[in-house]
Amino acid sequence: VHPRVLKEMAQVLTESVSIFFNTSLTTGNLSSIWKQASITPIFKKSNKQSPSNYRPVTLTCVLCKTLE
Repeated sequence: VHPRVLKEMAQVLTESVSIFFNTSLTTGNLSSIWKQASITPIFKKSNKQSPSNYRPVTLTCVLCKTLE
């Protein structure tokens, strides 16, 4: 879910997200889709041909970050 959608729909989504968060924390289970992440290599410096000159950036679900 895009952060802008969450912001614009906050009034509508608050109760549903709260229930989901509470259930997840109570049961100790997290949705498998929320565990998925996109890993993007970001160039740091020097030679672009060397893999050691890149750092991984992990993009995860905004709601998962909020739950953390």
